[in-house]
Amino acid sequence: MAMLYTVIAMVNAVVISASDRRGEFAAARVTGLTRGQVVRTALGEALGVVAIGLLLGTLAAAGTVVGIAFAIKDMIGISATSPPWALLGAVAVGATLIVGTASVLTTLSATRTPAIRLVAARE
Repeated sequence: MAMLYTVIAMVNAVVISASDRRGEFAAARVTGLTRGQVVRTALGEALGVVAIGLLLGTLAAAGTVVGIAFAIKDMIGISATSPPWALLGAVAVGATLIVGTASVLTTLSATRTPAIRLVAARE
């Protein structure tokens, strides 16, 4: 159940982010970017955020795992930690796919309206 809530939170964050940037996307398109270039740029930004989140999450988890490893070594004399590499890889790939797909679909939706109409509209 927690995984479902996590997926919903990731998609929700991407949708809110892209919907708030309609004017920015329109300005980029008016200055010469194609719709595809805007979508690829938004995708690159989203994947960068995923990479930073995975890196920071790994660092935070590594601190905990190292602490546990030292505590176990102090108690029984050996270090007995083994990270679940397959699960960690699946989380990284899953987060990348979910956020990437949500970013592309949301940006395509946000750039559907002609750019000149969005630039001329007042927010």
